[in-house]
Amino acid sequence: MAMSSIKPIELEYGLDVESPCTGVCKYAQGNNICLGCGRTEPEITDWMFLSNSEKQQIVDRIFK
Repeated sequence: MAMSSIKPIELEYGLDVESPCTGVCKYAQGNNICLGCGRTEPEITDWMFLSNSEKQQIVDRIFK
């Protein structure tokens, strides 16, 4: 599934970066990266507290 990146101008106006959550919250044994969305446990837990810039960096890493 390809997700387009939010343009920097949109981030300036406060539009939230959409969560990459797929609703499949599952981890491989010994790995803290979600098999559904590709985020680490701390990234998932802290998502609502991250800035749009931090969220966009995570999304860019996942879909690169």
